[in-house]
Order: sequence, then structure tokens, then C-alpha cells
Amino acid sequence: MIRDVAIRAFRQEQEKDTHVRVLIRPKLRVKVGDAPAAPAGGPAFIREVNCKLNGNLVLGMEAGPHLNEEGFFEFVVRDAKAGAVIEVTWTDAAGDKGRGELTLT
Repeated sequence: MIRDVAIRAFRQEQEKDTHVRVLIRPKLRVKVGDAPAAPAGGPAFIREVNCKLNGNLVLGMEAGPHLNEEGFFEFVVRDAKAGAVIEVTWTDAAGDKGRGELTLT
């Protein structure tokens, strides 16, 4: 796995909307000896991101090179209850995949 996913969610007391913030952080690639630091064909970038609430897709996004450094985005989910699970999955151009999960409190 090349990237970590950080997910934070918050809701104002009398609001029905839950604000979800997602940060996909790249891991550093270190060059060792004659090995290349990045894969041949250029640096990998996040190609696709999917966000689910309790298994139901709430956000699907195609991304590109603009989301390769500190990929941050925010979205709003209506009527999410405590105990609901938000899952974020991503795939990059090199075929690497990752996921993050948060249970709402």
C-alpha cells in the first residue's frame, strides 16, 4: 500500500448533515542504489475514489494528477446516524489500492 487514508466526520448539534473530510496521504518513495524512486511511466496518481455509507455508495469520483499530493476533499452526508460506517477506497494509476474506515459516534 502506497497511501494512508485519514477520515474525520463531524456534525453540529442541531444539524442533520454530517461533514466528512478525507485526506489521502502519499508515502515517500525512497531511491535505493540503482532502483528508480518512481515507477517507470511517471509518478502514480490517484485514479478513482469511492465513498460508502453502510455499504451504499454516496460518492464516486474519478481523479487525476491534480490529486496526487495530499489528496484532500470534503463531502456532506444527510441523516447519518451514530454507528454508521463510512468507508473510503481508492485506486491509483499504478494499480495500487487502499482503504480507510470510520465509524460515526
